[in-house]
Amino acid sequence: MRIVPIIYEHEPQRSRRTQRVSLTTAMVMQQHTRYLCALCVLCGCLLVGCEREEIKRYQVPREQTPVTEPTTQDDYHDHDHAPRMTYTVPDDWQDTGAAHMRVASFKAGDGADAVQVSITTFAGDVGGMAANVTRWARQAGATLAPGSDPADLAKPFEQNTDYQYVDLTGTNGRLYVILIPHRGATWFIKMTGSTEGVDAQLGNLRQFVRTVQFVTDHKGGAE
Repeated sequence: MRIVPIIYEHEPQRSRRTQRVSLTTAMVMQQHTRYLCALCVLCGCLLVGCEREEIKRYQVPREQTPVTEPTTQDDYHDHDHAPRMTYTVPDDWQDTGAAHMRVASFKAGDGADAVQVSITTFAGDVGGMAANVTRWARQAGATLAPGSDPADLAKPFEQNTDYQYVDLTGTNGRLYVILIPHRGATWFIKMTGSTEGVDAQLGNLRQFVRTVQFVTDHKGGAE
């Protein structure tokens, strides 16, 4: 018996149909790939845009109230009638002139016992006695008692006057200040130096303060 092969004529059609399906699938995959690429590019652009639009935060220091420098004698509203201080200078004091906020400056003594004397004036009380004493204590390197009121260190200069004085001694030496209130301002006569130097000149300083007078005209008339 001879075997005769059976040939199906529709097999080539199936093969062509399979090729068409494969081609269509490849085209769909290619389109999906393009869509994915485009989506990736779009996402990248969005990310870059987000980075550019990112809100940046900066820490701004809190605004502080500026500290106003005390007003000097030259800042009286009625400058033509601004009070002037007159005094008698001890013989062994050397006048070193006015400088910065100082109305006058003097030097006394020699070497390690030399002292400096300055005269300044400011409107008001320059923050009050406690603030003044605290500032002077820092300058002298003195330590204030914890819990104490620095204003208590101010003592009457002499009887029958409204003058006060503060005497501080610390690591930076000794500081002796006499406060003289006058017409809404405060005058400060301050002596600084070593403990021995200030002690040696205290007699002259007290006598100097006793001669203080204030004048309002340019003819030297006392108030």
